[in-house]
Amino acid sequence: MNYPDTIITIKNKTEYTLKEKKSAFMGMVFPVSNVRDAERIIKSAKKKYHDASHHCYAYRLSDGTVKSSDAAEPSGTAGLKILSAIDHFGLTNILALVVRYFGGIRLGTGPLGKAYYTTTCKAVEGTEIVTRELYQKVQIISGFEHLSIVHNLLSAFNSRIESTIYKSKVEFICYLKTKDLKRIGEKLKENSKGRIEYNLIDDYLYL
Repeated sequence: MNYPDTIITIKNKTEYTLKEKKSAFMGMVFPVSNVRDAERIIKSAKKKYHDASHHCYAYRLSDGTVKSSDAAEPSGTAGLKILSAIDHFGLTNILALVVRYFGGIRLGTGPLGKAYYTTTCKAVEGTEIVTRELYQKVQIISGFEHLSIVHNLLSAFNSRIESTIYKSKVEFICYLKTKDLKRIGEKLKENSKGRIEYNLIDDYLYL
């Protein structure tokens, strides 16, 4: 799977409510990492706002997954408008959900689409937009005589150490920036004369 080295996303959940001709559009945006997270939030929102007329949403993920739903609104007036608002800010790993309480007055497709787009934009504007870098999980196994080499490199490249296990050798499980993986591997090999074991694990995080 090819993931981008950096993404622009949101830091936390925010909400915004738009009132339009007696209809209420409750917009919510959430940072998410995968389809499971997004679908869980959507399911929870449908349960919480079970009396709403529509539960429309869109999400875009760093693995390339994109999904949107009009939730019985006229085709193209809700899900795609929400997605368009996400893309306006260039965001990834985000779910935008707009819950509509119908007020009895039909808006027409143009104003309806604008309401979903505007609600999503306002919700995004209420949160903090951040840039995150891609880290990959790595296993490093070193003898005690080479620990200073490992510690110095992990510190120099801003790694995130998940665990350290001390046995006859020391095993580090950590996350390293994908753009630095090759360079770190070369330095570990060079500085230890090939005695430090360096294994990539197929697990990724944006930090």
